[in-house]
Amino acid sequence: PPNWLKICGQIGPTGNYNRKNLADWYVNLKERFKQLDDWAKDPYTRPSSVWIAGLFNPMGYVTACLQMTARAKALPLDSMMISTEVMPFLGEQAEAQPDEGTFVHGLFMEGAKWSTEANTVYESDPKDLHPVMPVIKILGLTEEELSARKASSGDVTYDCPVY
Repeated sequence: PPNWLKICGQIGPTGNYNRKNLADWYVNLKERFKQLDDWAKDPYTRPSSVWIAGLFNPMGYVTACLQMTARAKALPLDSMMISTEVMPFLGEQAEAQPDEGTFVHGLFMEGAKWSTEANTVYESDPKDLHPVMPVIKILGLTEEELSARKASSGDVTYDCPVY
């Protein structure tokens, strides 16, 4: 009932309504538990790629990545910005975390797909409503580093929200 959803934070300003049926929700819960359990067995070693959709606070993980970079560079956290790079492989193919930043997977596109060959967004295939995104490298950079990287690459970037 709606009152239960409101009490447990699934609707309203702090949550979103989970539309999965009970069986799919339970499978998802088991996958989340497995990721967290595997990580808890060796807490000082990050998984080769983190299933970001399986975290209970994904933005907290991204902020922790920024904080680790800020500490390593002796910079204030407020000066760090999020930079992303789409990698040419899927989550299962990641062998290890990068030296700087983090690999995440578990995102999908809607109305388009990512072409790993062209390294760009393409039109989605018919009847493929939610194509899987490859691994994304999240990196913490200062505004100056981010501007320099964009200028040197010559690539056109698209700043988009992630839901």
